[in-house]
Amino acid sequence: APVVAAERGGRTMRDVVWSRGDRDGRLAAAGLAGWTAQWDRDTDVPLRMWGAGIVFSGSTANPAIAEAAARQFLAQHLAVLAPGASPADFVLVSNQLSPNGKVRSVGFEQRIDGVRVHGGAIGFAFQADRLAMASSTALPNVAGAMHHARLATTATRGAAVRGLGREGAVAAPR
Repeated sequence: APVVAAERGGRTMRDVVWSRGDRDGRLAAAGLAGWTAQWDRDTDVPLRMWGAGIVFSGSTANPAIAEAAARQFLAQHLAVLAPGASPADFVLVSNQLSPNGKVRSVGFEQRIDGVRVHGGAIGFAFQADRLAMASSTALPNVAGAMHHARLATTATRGAAVRGLGREGAVAAPR
């Protein structure tokens, strides 16, 4: 179901802009001259970007090398992939080699204060020991206001018993 945030309705599909090369110089400024991107018009983040590739020896066969390479690329290009985020906002969720052994995909889920950002993710594809493509559905400039205080056990139990009692249930906390 669509998610409503900041008084805007959820999107049913992404509105994208195709560009041959680098549409506004951001990729070149980030050291990715010659890369091409498909941009999300709403978030202004590249949904996909690809190029000749960046060599990371052993990245296709070795999951640890691929993860380290993906984290390095993410940290270096965070301003393009997820403006306003930090590398710590991304948690590894996948690191798989394709059945034919040619492509390794590494994926990260976006979080804020430890809570998953709905739909927020960044992925990387390695082929022939080169990072050849990056994808991002990360949301830019996400802010979270998490209350980290624990509720008092007695108050919590009492509220639960009263709430269940209003519904006709008899409850006794253990």
